Amino acid sequence: MTVVSAMKFNDKEGAIIADEQSSTQIRKYDIAEKIYSIEKDDRIVLFGGAGAADFLFNAKNDIDDLVGRRKFDSAKDIAGAISHVMAVLRKQHIDSYLRANYHVSLMDLQRGFKIDPDEGEVKLEKEYKQNVWNMLNLNKGLNEFVSGGFLILTAEQSGINIYVASSARDKVIPCARPYECIGSGSDMADAELSDFFDHLPREDRKSVDDTMGIAQLLHATERASKVNIGVGGTPYIVVIKDNNIITPSENNSRLANEMVKVWKKGCLAEDFVMSRLHSLIYANANYEQINKEMWDASKDPERMNMMLRGYKV
Repeated sequence: MTVVSAMKFNDKEGAIIADEQSSTQIRKYDIAEKIYSIEKDDRIVLFGGAGAADFLFNAKNDIDDLVGRRKFDSAKDIAGAISHVMAVLRKQHIDSYLRANYHVSLMDLQRGFKIDPDEGEVKLEKEYKQNVWNMLNLNKGLNEFVSGGFLILTAEQSGINIYVASSARDKVIPCARPYECIGSGSDMADAELSDFFDHLPREDRKSVDDTMGIAQLLHATERASKVNIGVGGTPYIVVIKDNNIITPSENNSRLANEMVKVWKKGCLAEDFVMSRLHSLIYANANYEQINKEMWDASKDPERMNMMLRGYKV
């Protein structure tokens, strides 16, 4: 349960933003860090996960191990390795479940026989195989656990690119659009970002103002948190600019999110929001000072105060 959104601003800049909420059957936690980074051979790879937190963390550790041991020719190859690791990990968990509960492996089911130490090849009857496959498909808990994905933003000398990796595929998928969203909140986030790009002239879609791009990603994340189950908390923002990673603090990220929210409601002027948002993200400005300036610049401080406190005004 999450939303991860990425946008390519131009050939040298982009950003990826995720919410921070994770949950179990009885608890929810606003402490999840869903975006990971790899810096290797003058290449940057940011990948934000959607799915079961423990499965994604397991995948992240395996990815770190693989990337540490291998040399890659491009950022796309690293993105491909991320997808491969996820697919392998999914098969391993399914195989472990089958061995523990049905005493057969995933390979046994696929090839139609198992190897018995005493009897050698033992054919699996068609009805038995079908029953096991059916039970596997009906296991909601297992399927949800292994159905994860990563949204990947890469940077190298050739430019910025976006990819999608899924545990259900061994091959990474490049994104043809200048943005992408994954997770349970992706429907709402995609609608907001699609609307933003729909209003841009064709010639402007390959050169989006970086601060405006971040504002739109924050808005998409906030809208998803408003209506989608399991999306919430302070947005986690990671920016690539000139082959460097910028990660604003939690307080700066929270204030940036609040500024965008009230700007969209007409309480702040766009020029003011873009200026202060840039300071919070790129200049590590003091959030307390920017917060004071925000209230001084508000067109309707009382309405803005009520809005940020959750009142329907």
